[in-house]
Amino acid sequence: MIARTLLIILPFIFYINHALAEQISPKKRDIVDQILVINQTAELIPLMTSALTGQIITAVAKGRGDIDNNLKLIIHNEVKTAIKEQFVLNNKFNDIFYGLYDEYFSTDQMQDIVNFYNSPAGKQLLKHSQDITQRSQEQAKAHAKTIGPIIQKRLIKILDNIDEKFEKRKAVQ
Repeated sequence: MIARTLLIILPFIFYINHALAEQISPKKRDIVDQILVINQTAELIPLMTSALTGQIITAVAKGRGDIDNNLKLIIHNEVKTAIKEQFVLNNKFNDIFYGLYDEYFSTDQMQDIVNFYNSPAGKQLLKHSQDITQRSQEQAKAHAKTIGPIIQKRLIKILDNIDEKFEKRKAVQ
């Protein structure tokens, strides 16, 4: 019953989502396009291609063992073509972002975002954000290593208290 309901509702949801993407004003679409360029969102396409290629190669390898490099190349090229057809050529990739940005930002807010990223401070942020992210992750990972002994000491204390209470109850009985 649920499967039938989903089969009936899903196409309607996709239609509504597509219809909503169509209702975004040309000005708003233009601003979203600018944000996508600023954020280098198109770089997601090769990442998607690589991830999907890897998943398919792994799945095929489970059934066949080692895979010839020529077959890997064939798989990669097919994935690349399919993603280009399904996301780029039909503009679905941008439509996804049109809907998301439209949901969270007004036209004026998006223009403020574009203005910020085109400002000296915004350009500075773009220039260094990847380095800041990478270095913060490295520093957080290094600091996290010190947490293990702290947690271990606390858990030992808690378990010792539990053991102590258990022994006292056992002695009373």
